[in-house]
Amino acid sequence: MKNKKKILIFFKQEKINSLKKIDQSICEWERYLKKYYFFRQFLKIDKSLFWEQSKKFSKFYNVHLKWSSNIVRSQINVEEKDVIKALNGIKSFYQKISTIKPDLSHPDIFRSFDLTARKLNLNIKNLYLKENIEINIIDPFNNVSGRENKKIEKILDTGKSQLLKDLKYSIEYFDNLKNKQNIDNLEFNNKPKNFIKESNNLYCLKLNLFENEIQTKKIPKNKVRKELLSYFKVINSLNIRRPNLNNSLIKRMYIIAKNKINKN
Repeated sequence: MKNKKKILIFFKQEKINSLKKIDQSICEWERYLKKYYFFRQFLKIDKSLFWEQSKKFSKFYNVHLKWSSNIVRSQINVEEKDVIKALNGIKSFYQKISTIKPDLSHPDIFRSFDLTARKLNLNIKNLYLKENIEINIIDPFNNVSGRENKKIEKILDTGKSQLLKDLKYSIEYFDNLKNKQNIDNLEFNNKPKNFIKESNNLYCLKLNLFENEIQTKKIPKNKVRKELLSYFKVINSLNIRRPNLNNSLIKRMYIIAKNKINKN
């Protein structure tokens, strides 16, 4: 309990410091924009600011969420027009953080709290647990994404919709296997994409994204429906802006999306 109170005292001070630094970053950004584009390329940008040019003669910028002078998370290659929106989002995020009872289920608040604890040589991981991030939470960047993240989000959104559609069809098809009349109907004129019958009691389950394997496994017939529903639940929970990479299926989807971008 003493450790918790000690952390909260320092956490409050670091929130005050973070608000000062984000205000400074916003002021410097506004000054920066008033300068001619050519002259901007030769300015020395303070490393403590929450933004930086991604590279010289580029109109893209990296925006950082910082705490205790450490980068918590970043959006890389943000369009110039979106930088101020992201910076104002970070300021609003700081303002909403409670220093009496911080919401440690929010991953970015948890990381910030952890950084404060580490400064004091304390460990909070045994006291607090991060919750699943596949939920709608406050985005510190005000829903601004960098160039690569935008592409990944678009691919994941398309893939998520297609996978849910395929899984829904596969579940309905499996449920009607006993009814040959239903299967023969036009409603089920296509074979399911997510399972293949290999024997009377053995089925092969498949989950593919853009012809790339996410997962394949063989299971008995009595577990097929449960497993398909489990796939549906995980894919449906996917937050395309903050994919939960602790989940093996979602991590594989994310890797496929990144590889698709790199290949293109």
